[in-house]
Amino acid sequence: MNASTANLTKLMPVVPNPLSCFSVTAYIAIAGVTVPLTFLSVALYLGVLMTFLRHPALITPFTVHIMSLSVIGIIHGIGFFPQATARPISGNWLNSPLPCAIFQYFMWVLPTMTLLQDLVICADRWVAYLIPLWYHRHSSVKRGLLATMAVTVWLHGWYMPLNILNYYTPMANRFGCDGTAYPKYRSIVIAMVSYAPEVLIYGSYPVLLILLWRRRAQKLKVRNARVSCATSAVLSTDTAANNGGLSKRGNQAENSNNTLAMVLLFLKLTAVIFNAVPTVLMMVSATAGRYPPRCTWDAFHLSEQFLAFTQFLEPVIYLMTLSGLRQEFRQMFLNAFFCFSN
Repeated sequence: MNASTANLTKLMPVVPNPLSCFSVTAYIAIAGVTVPLTFLSVALYLGVLMTFLRHPALITPFTVHIMSLSVIGIIHGIGFFPQATARPISGNWLNSPLPCAIFQYFMWVLPTMTLLQDLVICADRWVAYLIPLWYHRHSSVKRGLLATMAVTVWLHGWYMPLNILNYYTPMANRFGCDGTAYPKYRSIVIAMVSYAPEVLIYGSYPVLLILLWRRRAQKLKVRNARVSCATSAVLSTDTAANNGGLSKRGNQAENSNNTLAMVLLFLKLTAVIFNAVPTVLMMVSATAGRYPPRCTWDAFHLSEQFLAFTQFLEPVIYLMTLSGLRQEFRQMFLNAFFCFSN
């Protein structure tokens, strides 16, 4: 790269004044809101995990995915948000290879890990819908953990070679900590671990929601129909077959699981939309060896701060949709409160 690009590289980790629409003071004020939210979200994730561990009966083939998301959320709060918050305020520490490698791991790998765990949840809901009898007979906590391990290995198998290559590449040759000297390889990695899962999740889950709503409407129609005793017996048999032989309590649990997944993925889709456009603009600009358009940095950093709000909402969604978890969490909180008060 020529000298002008090398000089530009030194400025990339910090928000350049000509390109930024926000001042450092504004970012400090934003951090004053998002940092407490991040601490609170980590506390809620820890509370959710403690509730599951104290009451193993709450751990099911579905809720084990919630435990995995909670672990990822805690790592996000500890590793991702401090760096994402500090960077627009002062990013000079990213000019060295090792801090930059750590930054890239948390910025690139952890958000994708959340996405792949969402893919596991989406696949879980599809299996539960298409083959409910098999799902409730053969699904297990062990299978859920194996699915999480599989996507974790898949993600790191693609990303870690790129991180290692970046670490041994001079900073000037990769246009700062956002860029890479291997843009084609990076594009392939992102396509395999990010774009493809996003298409599968956000493309298939609306279809699944429509099918679930149709099935629920059919059940309500059967339940409210006035039929003779003989016809009622036949319809009851059909309904049991549609439910895969599930009990009433099993149906309620499945409804809660579907509601949680629906709200959770809608929240994630909103965060993805906020983050996608500035991320693409920054990647294209870094690959072309030039600055991104004005205010792109602000849009990108604000989208990362918006993740603090979504991370705070996630454990709240768990507690609102899973009644058993909510009751035990509340009891644990009350017991801790009385212990400290006494």
